[in-house]
Amino acid sequence: MLPELDCVKAAKENKVIFEKLPLSRFERLAPSLADTEGEVSVEWAFSRNEAKQIQAKLDLHALLHLSCQRCNARIDFNLEASIQMQYVKTEAEAEALPLEIQPLYLNALNQIHPYEILEDDLILALPMFPMHEKKDCSLLQNQAYYATSDLEQKNTYKPFADLNKLADLKEKKSGSSTN
Repeated sequence: MLPELDCVKAAKENKVIFEKLPLSRFERLAPSLADTEGEVSVEWAFSRNEAKQIQAKLDLHALLHLSCQRCNARIDFNLEASIQMQYVKTEAEAEALPLEIQPLYLNALNQIHPYEILEDDLILALPMFPMHEKKDCSLLQNQAYYATSDLEQKNTYKPFADLNKLADLKEKKSGSSTN
């Protein structure tokens, strides 16, 4: 994929770009991954709508290796994202777009930096808290850990547990009611 892409020309030609890019290419994404093995499949279609506005549809597919937030073991995440974009010139135009359409900003030469946009969308498509299914999580399979945690929760001091009782008692003494 080119470092810059002329979107006006791509839209005029109804250009469709198919690429397979190594995940190791995306430096800002790497810290969110358990490893950078594999690749992302990209399909980027450019066109113009009835109003002659430049539009793009970006489809991303990748098998990512993430770390489970419970047990820290590797978890495979099948990323599939489809992003609609439309060229805008101003923030006002961007804010007027429907929520499902991302603004597409071009530089002075009508170009975009595809890698930056791809990386942004890959990061946004990641789950906030990747976790195994409970039945598959090694931490949940450790019953000794959960037995201790449950016992600790039951024996934990809760300083505000009786606050409602005190409020009710005060209410009865004053003879007022909040109803």
